[in-house]
Amino acid sequence: MNCPVCDKSGLPDFTSNPTTCPQCNSDLSGFVVIEKGKLKFHQILNRQKWLLLLIVILIIISGISLIKRPNNQKYISEVQLKDSTITALNSELKQKESEIQQLKEPSKTSNVIELKYVVKKGDNLSKIAYIFFNNWEMYKTIQEDNNLKPGDLIMPKDTLTIKIKSN
Repeated sequence: MNCPVCDKSGLPDFTSNPTTCPQCNSDLSGFVVIEKGKLKFHQILNRQKWLLLLIVILIIISGISLIKRPNNQKYISEVQLKDSTITALNSELKQKESEIQQLKEPSKTSNVIELKYVVKKGDNLSKIAYIFFNNWEMYKTIQEDNNLKPGDLIMPKDTLTIKIKSN
């Protein structure tokens, strides 16, 4: 065998017995440990192959038992019934979602005028509500129309949507 360090020939088997190369004086005992590790790896790999084979056999047996099931037709009809129920429920869900969407959309017959108001220095929601509705308590409506939470600040140059119902 050749030395793995200096590539000189004439060495005894250094993968089974600790050896020192007479040419380069290298300690080759680490190769014994490496070889033992390879053997353990191969043993583990062989065990995993057997385990995998056992799992495959169990899967095949369970598949065959499902195919040869005496109530297989009953099972298939139950699945078809469940599928048709799911389809019907999905259809009903889409219809209800459409109805909800129509309810969310503003009615075309409603007389709502939307104005854009640019906030000025010194403005607050109550003051703006008094300007447009002659009622400072309508600030809550402005808050809702602009998706503002209580305590949210408005700053100069912010744009607010004011919705006024006309008769």
